[in-house]
Amino acid sequence: MESAFGIVEVLSVTDISLRTGQKLCERYNDIRGAHRDLNDLNARVEHVWTHIAYQLRTIKNSSDAVPDTLRGRMVDLLHQLQFILHTACKNLTKTADIGGWTMVEAIRFTLFLKRALQKDVGALEKWRVVFDSAFFTPFCEAPNLIKSFQKERFVYC
Repeated sequence: MESAFGIVEVLSVTDISLRTGQKLCERYNDIRGAHRDLNDLNARVEHVWTHIAYQLRTIKNSSDAVPDTLRGRMVDLLHQLQFILHTACKNLTKTADIGGWTMVEAIRFTLFLKRALQKDVGALEKWRVVFDSAFFTPFCEAPNLIKSFQKERFVYC
């Protein structure tokens, strides 16, 4: 029963993260071109989100293969991703009225908001690396490791 609950939690958090990440990319695309400082962030967001979405879909499609002992840590990391995505969306909404900016607002954006958006994108990039090293790479390579271990064991027996 506990195992089934863990799988449901992984699936629900993964689904929410996929939807939120897609909304974040769409918001960056909507703002793209409105302010030249956001173009580089848009490219970084698209790049990192492509990788994260692939990781999440892979885990979502085979979440029952994740061992129970690792599922709690995975859920914690997925909750961190949700927080990062929601924070990034919240910070991005502060740039919604770029068209009517005055000089003071443009300076404020350059000094404060851009730094917050860069921090959000950096957090997404860091999360991708942590999740990749903790779950995704070992998860995808596990069948190959087992096969190579069996071959080695068979040779030595």
